[in-house]
Amino acid sequence: MKIALLLNANVFYSPYIKIYSKILDELKVEYDILAWDRVNTGEKEGVIYKKYYPYETRNRIKWIIYYFAYSMFLKKQIRRNKYDRLIVFGPQIGLFLFTFLKSRYKQRFCFDYRDIFIEQMFPRLFKRFLSISSLNAISSDGFREYLPKAFEYILCHNFDIDIVNSSVGRASQYLIFKNKPIKIMTIGTIRNYEQNLEFIKELANNPDYLIKFIGYPGGAGQKLQHDSIVNNINNVEFIGYYEKKDEPSLINDTDFLNIYYSPIVANKTAMTNTFYYALIYKKPLIVLNDSIQGMYVKKYKLGILIENCSNLNEQIQEFVANFNVQEFTQNCDKLLIEFRKDYYYFKNRFSDFLNCN
Repeated sequence: MKIALLLNANVFYSPYIKIYSKILDELKVEYDILAWDRVNTGEKEGVIYKKYYPYETRNRIKWIIYYFAYSMFLKKQIRRNKYDRLIVFGPQIGLFLFTFLKSRYKQRFCFDYRDIFIEQMFPRLFKRFLSISSLNAISSDGFREYLPKAFEYILCHNFDIDIVNSSVGRASQYLIFKNKPIKIMTIGTIRNYEQNLEFIKELANNPDYLIKFIGYPGGAGQKLQHDSIVNNINNVEFIGYYEKKDEPSLINDTDFLNIYYSPIVANKTAMTNTFYYALIYKKPLIVLNDSIQGMYVKKYKLGILIENCSNLNEQIQEFVANFNVQEFTQNCDKLLIEFRKDYYYFKNRFSDFLNCN
């Protein structure tokens, strides 16, 4: 048996594929990763489509043209390699490949859903697509309200189960809030320009804080860096693309992780990589209040909930003054244990899909 994993992005920006590749490796199932090097990182892992197309681009005509071209690349590779089963990541690829999948892979592909996007504009076609999928995995319970109700969705969290297992019961390797300034990090592709600008302005040149943006800057990151320079804001650092191997050390070297995003449905319903980093590395979060992530933060006391940044300094200082590292660590573990149960259920269902049990 041979499987193809069909991404709609760079491998580097799709860490969730490791959830699948780990299981496939355990079951000794052969697979290829078909990916799109959209930002010219020079990736070599997998079968790579090389066509520059920045993530933040919003031109709909260009979007259709580029995705159509990529879908043709995927069809060519699938026909050439005659894969037995497919894993389709994202509705973009699924909708462009719908006719192809229906004729050649009906009930022989798994669909992985991680962001509310274009499927909301084509509900009938999306339902037809779901009906021909053998297994539908979602990365957040927050999506269920917006997805068609007639289908089963299996929760598939975005983490490495080995790292989760090693994290449970282990305190943070670094002291939190013991040194000044307090370090607040935004890691990953830098988006949400308005919210991050608001964040920066509220804490600008406050000697109690160092604000870090680490990851692919995109348009938002470049504008934020420009604004910081123009306004002589000296407690903000921008570090671009980083090696995956450096991620643990970068995250360990911070006090807070920031996921204050714009209050649109896509952001309010999704679970971010950063949220899992916070649980694994035992780091408090700054999170949008009315969101699925905010719900977890409130229930398990994992950080600060905000709707805007108007009183951010006061909220941070209050949180730090009352911080109990032992209680916080235990709460991180409680949620990780719940998520771990979800993982093993997903693993069993995915193995059934492969007929390898």
